[in-house]
Amino acid sequence: MIVNLLSNAIKYNRAHGTVRLGSTRAGDRLCCTVSDTGRGIASEHLPRLFQPFERLESSYDGIEGSGVGLALTRRLLEMMAGSIAVDSQVGVGSTFRFDLPLAPSPAETATGATRSMATPVAAVVDTAPPAADRQRRWRRILHVEDNPANLKLVRRLLGERPDVELADAGSGELGVALARATTPDLILLDLNLRARMGSPPWAGCRRTRQPRRYR
Repeated sequence: MIVNLLSNAIKYNRAHGTVRLGSTRAGDRLCCTVSDTGRGIASEHLPRLFQPFERLESSYDGIEGSGVGLALTRRLLEMMAGSIAVDSQVGVGSTFRFDLPLAPSPAETATGATRSMATPVAAVVDTAPPAADRQRRWRRILHVEDNPANLKLVRRLLGERPDVELADAGSGELGVALARATTPDLILLDLNLRARMGSPPWAGCRRTRQPRRYR
């Protein structure tokens, strides 16, 4: 989400413009801002800004884009109990603000576990999840992306999760080969790969087991 907002702040900025990223904590929430000194967005266009495939041609004329980035960003934030808003002035720039709930700190988690252990119980039971449940909680993700910076970012975000096995591919061809070999639960796919390859990246996988989802 931050990458998308920063990318937009740079792409829609003016020559020698400025981009600022800030964050503050408000209670149990993290508030972030991304500001630019670009061309700005007219107030009558702001209600359409987060609509899928909405390009706001009068504001973004001549700049490439699919019109889905901000819609996806808002949807992802809403799925994580967050929100996003924007202030913009034509000729001055735009500021996007979003907030998310903070995860419990390790100390808070440890305190909760200690209290749970101190609670008296009537009998000792096996609380470990069944093998089938443990298997369901472990997921294999394949990330197909030809931008090394994006590969590195996703690797940092997901690579340390104990419930995720992450594989990445730097090209559509390698992604198809890994999809055939590993049958991932989820594929994260660069939306621009299809245009650059001239055909859907998964056309070669039609006769193999398909991944459960790809994005």
